[in-house]
Amino acid sequence: MSSRPCLVIMSGDMSGRRIEVPQAGLRVGRSSSNDVHIPDEELSRNHCIFECDGENAIRVIDLASANGTYVNGEQLGAEPRVLKAGDTVDVGATRIRIAGENEPVVFPQRGGAVDLGLGAQPSPAAPEKSAAPADGRHKVVNILWAAAVGILIGAIALMLLAPSKRSGRPAAGSSAAGKSSEAVNGILALSYERIAADATHIFRYAATIDESGAIHVLFGDVPSENRRMEKTGELSALSRTELARIFDSQEWQDLSGPYTGPSVESENALRSWRLKIVRDGSVKEVSIANTQEPEGFAMIRERLETLINNELGVQSIQRTRDELVASSEHSEEVGDAKWDERDVEYGNLSECIRCYRSAKNDLATVTSSSEAVQRIQSKLERAEAELKRRYDEVRFEAERARQIGDWERARGEFGKLCEMIPDRGDPRHAEARANMVDVENRLDAMRKGGKN
Repeated sequence: MSSRPCLVIMSGDMSGRRIEVPQAGLRVGRSSSNDVHIPDEELSRNHCIFECDGENAIRVIDLASANGTYVNGEQLGAEPRVLKAGDTVDVGATRIRIAGENEPVVFPQRGGAVDLGLGAQPSPAAPEKSAAPADGRHKVVNILWAAAVGILIGAIALMLLAPSKRSGRPAAGSSAAGKSSEAVNGILALSYERIAADATHIFRYAATIDESGAIHVLFGDVPSENRRMEKTGELSALSRTELARIFDSQEWQDLSGPYTGPSVESENALRSWRLKIVRDGSVKEVSIANTQEPEGFAMIRERLETLINNELGVQSIQRTRDELVASSEHSEEVGDAKWDERDVEYGNLSECIRCYRSAKNDLATVTSSSEAVQRIQSKLERAEAELKRRYDEVRFEAERARQIGDWERARGEFGKLCEMIPDRGDPRHAEARANMVDVENRLDAMRKGGKN
């Protein structure tokens, strides 16, 4: 039994199906990626979203659909509409009724969409299209607006769906559910997206974190740069603590919103942020569109982006193509200089490798098939092979000196290895350092008159 009204499909092959709206929301559209998939050409690929509204209500949001979403025969505008039992929602040839709270519900399988095949004949309950207002068939003619809306739809879908992809999630109140919630300091779901678009360019950055600490980031930059990156990971213990600090801050508590400025159509540009968090049973969402970020929000989202990007190692994805290319060229130049000076200092080869890796990563963010990427890769492999050769030679000399008891020479050779591999996180450095300490201890014992 459900305490919240649910949806009842009134037409199509699955007429009579009852579906509860989960906390993460329920997306409806023609695309098979939706929670409720309706193969109807009258529907947009991503048509509308049903969301929870408080404890006992749901609301519907039209996703700038071409043919509109109708509530009780009236076309829904840009604002969400809170629904009550008995209301009807018409999308294409499908009518959905809001059922009373005491009716039994059927949950959709979270691993796949609910497919509502319409069959050859629409249900009599489907709305007559001739009854819709003439202006209900809204046609988006501005190319930027259409593209930006498409990006925004994808971002909203990512935010709402990512937390719901877990099939077999423990029920609320179970020990497993309590443990996962506690692991992220009460945060059950978090979604964040940022969009910047003008007449020639659309940028989107979207990230989600679920109650288990899993992170998912999707980055897109089209059409001029045509970059796309998707990466997943998991929050570390330190990042979980930092995430809790961010949303315990007074800056977050003071934010309300939404904050809006001029429309996309009037300005021919879109700049928006949307941050939503489900924590300790409550939901808070802050959205900003085409207006200056509130100071508190800017601080919150900068800390959040930094935390996520550092955790996934994707700091470079927020830089423009020109910035990435310039950074790659600079790193390659420094790497070349260190290669030329590889005989001057023992650490130059490691620094050379670090620069080449940075140059490759920056450029690969822009493109993975350019000749420049292959050129840098060749230089990187050459430097790594040379470092290995030199490391193996010095290590052999160090071990031979230790075996014959030439402790002074052994200490010097192990010291060279530490300089060759300065990264303390590298196992080779750790091994050389441990051997050098052992040799120094023997030398110290000898100086004090002990046994060697």
